[in-house]
Amino acid sequence: IYTEVDAGSIKITMPMMLDCNSFYTPEMLRYGVALDFEHFLLSFDLWHQEWSDYAYSTTDMFNYSAANPNIVAPIKETSSPNFEDTLSFGVGLELRPTKDLSLLAGYSYVPTPVPDQSWRVSNYIDGDRSIYSLGLAYTTHPSFLVMPLTISGTVQYQDFKDFTVYKDG
Repeated sequence: IYTEVDAGSIKITMPMMLDCNSFYTPEMLRYGVALDFEHFLLSFDLWHQEWSDYAYSTTDMFNYSAANPNIVAPIKETSSPNFEDTLSFGVGLELRPTKDLSLLAGYSYVPTPVPDQSWRVSNYIDGDRSIYSLGLAYTTHPSFLVMPLTISGTVQYQDFKDFTVYKDG
């Protein structure tokens, strides 16, 4: 793409490169089941994300490929970063010691779709992670409201698996 700038008696033609990127969201299939008993609820989730459909943008494809003479890395990229589909799972528990109080706990495991980036030009940094959560919910029935009011709070900890990436060139 070329653009022309008119500055009165001087016209300047400049080459321009434009690359429009959007946030990629993989297709996802999610399955879940919950078992609800009087004093507790147990839930299970399983989800599959199709990351293998992700492809480089036009700019990334040039910057990471053999067409770019400035690359000296041992492995030059193809038209795809070779992301892998992922299968994740989660388990949740809600304990209800009283009708107005709930104690919440959960765990999920989410593997990374990103292949090892060692000796590659690209630098996608992502790791497998375990996610732990704890929460508390209290329901009250104030007389000035028609419906009950629930106040809740949660905390979450994400534990990323350590990994090493080797780069050179």
